[in-house]
Amino acid sequence: MQKLRICIAEDSKVVRAAIQSLLTNSGYFELVGAAQDGREALDICKDSKPQVVLLDVSMPGMDGIEAARQITAICPDSVVIMLSSQDDMDVIREALKAGARDFIRKPVHGPELIQKILSIYAREGSRRSGTADTGRRKIITLTSPKTGVGTTTIAINTAVCMVKKFRKRVLAIDLDFNYADTSHCLGRKTQPSIGELLGQTDPQRLENIRKYIIETASGVHLLPGPASPMPQISRESAVETIIRAVEPDFDFVFVDLVPSPTDVWVRCLES
Repeated sequence: MQKLRICIAEDSKVVRAAIQSLLTNSGYFELVGAAQDGREALDICKDSKPQVVLLDVSMPGMDGIEAARQITAICPDSVVIMLSSQDDMDVIREALKAGARDFIRKPVHGPELIQKILSIYAREGSRRSGTADTGRRKIITLTSPKTGVGTTTIAINTAVCMVKKFRKRVLAIDLDFNYADTSHCLGRKTQPSIGELLGQTDPQRLENIRKYIIETASGVHLLPGPASPMPQISRESAVETIIRAVEPDFDFVFVDLVPSPTDVWVRCLES
């Protein structure tokens, strides 16, 4: 297996050394540089054109977001991944706008870090090679800084409008695992939800997904959230795959997200 050429940038000497050791000893990566700030990472990327760039968000001088912006400009084929201990929605949004392809939260265990980097790179490779959907984006994500401000109402009203006025085939997915109320807004009682779907052995199979999608009286199709609060799921790759699997069946997919940033939240916004 050909090793992935990777550059890392982390201002903590201890953390940087730990990541460097982990990656080089994994057998999956060729480390082309280990920077202590964004400026140094940018210089490394100019010379080495790495396939993957792992950037800490909060670094002195040029921070990770500005580094991501400049690195993606000079190395458009590099997959930029951000490391952060923050759950700040604005920070995540700015990082994605700057060109980052995903977020990994710190602290993260060694095997998990390796798996996440490989998974993100594989996903981006699939997307760029054309094996992923390259058509017009039809996924619309909605979120807000806090609960109770009407995000679900906006999502449902827009979805119904797309069905009634423009005769579009629309799916609404409720990813709020604490206050899922999309089904009530659409006049449906509690149904088997995405929570149960993710509990299946193979939730990404299209035939399994379709069993959990219901058609409401408004014409909007719905993949409901759970009727009662449940622990936040960690199967972000499964959720993304589910969304990608159902997308060809619909003109638009509306995703109602929780206010607090999660791995699933980031994946949906990035989509």
